[in-house]
Amino acid sequence: PSTRMLDRVRQHFLGKGNPDVYAVFRYGTNFSIQFVPLSKSSSITLNELDHEAILAYNGFTRGYNRNKGMQK
Repeated sequence: PSTRMLDRVRQHFLGKGNPDVYAVFRYGTNFSIQFVPLSKSSSITLNELDHEAILAYNGFTRGYNRNKGMQK
């Protein structure tokens, strides 16, 4: 996870992040981005929030996550 989320997202759109995310953007595939404030989640840390999101959206198998996130 990143504490500088807008910079992190920008990197993907410039082709400097995950190449799969960039390809989706570049070739016009529909997608959405959602920011979840840590303070509005049930998570205590950004790592925990990241892990929960990867599990909830099956981001490792069906998404663009290259790892499964924090191991509990």
